[in-house]
Amino acid sequence: MFAKEEYITRREKLRELLGDGLILFLGNEESGINFEHNTYPYRQDSSFIYFFGLQVPGLHAVIDLDEGKEVIFGNNLSIDDIVFTGPIESLEEQAHKVGVASVNPIDSLDAYIGDAISKGRKIYYLPPYRPEHILKLSQLLNLSAKEVSKKYLPI
Repeated sequence: MFAKEEYITRREKLRELLGDGLILFLGNEESGINFEHNTYPYRQDSSFIYFFGLQVPGLHAVIDLDEGKEVIFGNNLSIDDIVFTGPIESLEEQAHKVGVASVNPIDSLDAYIGDAISKGRKIYYLPPYRPEHILKLSQLLNLSAKEVSKKYLPI
């Protein structure tokens, strides 16, 4: 992980390129081999790592160009998770290390994106390369899978 100033600078440069709207980054989930808790070695999305530096499954992020803020969406570990991982820093502490002040529960992403859509705001996202990302974007943006694959932002 780089110093938080590096991630802040990277996001600022992206902000300058686009101007207005939201930039949505989907992080990767763990991928099961043959059942949920028997997973392949985890690898976070490279763009998510580049802009947010966190290699934690189940995170998504938004850069809100109009309001000048960044939000990471994810959940802290439950007691059931901690049994397997041991104690780790909270999501808020991890976000602070990459210069992000706002962390919301993963369930609030739908409402955040829905509010932006209702206001007619632009929503930028990278080309989805995993089927679960296509489905997630389809649900969030009220688009068909074909539309999701055509409306991405080439960065």
